[in-house]
Amino acid sequence: MKVYAVTAAAALGWARGAIDDETLKAASCLKPEAVFIEWLDDLTEYRELVTQCATMAAAGAVCLVTRTGNPVVANHLAKWGCVLTAKDNPPFEPKGRWLAAPDAFRRWIGRV
Repeated sequence: MKVYAVTAAAALGWARGAIDDETLKAASCLKPEAVFIEWLDDLTEYRELVTQCATMAAAGAVCLVTRTGNPVVANHLAKWGCVLTAKDNPPFEPKGRWLAAPDAFRRWIGRV
């Protein structure tokens, strides 16, 4: 699972489905405003991901966007306050784009 530091505007555009993954990756920045986890397929690398996200938060990132197709991961994201913002390939829910707004993002990285 790859983690990218991206601009907040691009992250929000991706969460709405307005831009694709490659456009979001191209919006990477040295001073992170948001975190993009390209594909959160399972929870095996979860601790490492949270640690990477916490490091980016310390550098300025305030939110997170990710995609999952795994119902266990989707339930976990929802439990921490993330919201499903766009569905990819409906009706195969919960495959879609998720957003952790600032409050949810702080709670999520607070686990480290």
